[in-house]
Amino acid sequence: MMGIGKRIALAVTMAAALLGCDRGWVYRVPDGSPIEADGLRYDLPEQGGLQVRAHGSLIITTLYVDLDIVNIGSGSIELDPTTVHIKDRKGQLLPPDGSLSARGLEATSRITVPPGGSHRVSSGFRASGPASDLNLLAVEYSGIVRDGEVVPLRFSFEKP
Repeated sequence: MMGIGKRIALAVTMAAALLGCDRGWVYRVPDGSPIEADGLRYDLPEQGGLQVRAHGSLIITTLYVDLDIVNIGSGSIELDPTTVHIKDRKGQLLPPDGSLSARGLEATSRITVPPGGSHRVSSGFRASGPASDLNLLAVEYSGIVRDGEVVPLRFSFEKP
C-alpha cells in the first residue's frame, strides 16, 4: 500500500509527463555573477547602495524568487516584501501564489534594515501558459525605501 505522500508525488510526476511539460529549471541572471551559496545564486551589480543576491527557480507551475538584500548605504532602508513583481516575456504580470516571507515575519510587515544589515525576501508566483513565455522574466522590486525615496531594483531572469 502506497502512502499519501508517495501517491501525491506519483500523481504530480505523471501529470508532468502526460502534459509534456518541463518539470522546472533554475534561472540565470545575465548581468549577475554566479555564486554557489545555498544553491546557485547570482550577485547583481550594486544598485542604490544595495548588494543583492538573487535566485529564481521554476518548479512545475510555481516560480520561486529569493532576494538577499544587503544595505551598504549610510542610512537605514525599509523593505515591503509584498512588492516583488514578475513579468513574463510578453509583459504579463505573474500572479503571486501567496507564499511571501521575509525571514519568518508576516508578509505585510515592513522591515527596517540598518546600514550593514541584510534580509531575505522570498516570493512565489503562479506560472501558467506556454513555457516559452517563461524563458525570460523581468523582475522589479519597488518595496525598498531609503530616506522616503523608492530605490527601484530591476533585473532579468533567463532560462539557461
